[in-house]
Amino acid sequence: MSMDILLYALIVVVVGGTGSVQGTLVGALAIGLIDAFGKALIPDFAMFTMYVALIIILLVKPTGLLGRAQV
Repeated sequence: MSMDILLYALIVVVVGGTGSVQGTLVGALAIGLIDAFGKALIPDFAMFTMYVALIIILLVKPTGLLGRAQV
């Protein structure tokens, strides 16, 4: 059970942006909403919805939603 929580935590931090507490908060809200709507609307593919969100965020903005660019 703890592995699921660690997976969610990793995805939240990567989506929000490493080094940004506000980004982690935004990432947690985004992943939570995406996962909840995924389970409600398309239950067959619900386990993939947060991975799709992770891939899209990393393709569009590799530093995360509110992450800082590395110098």
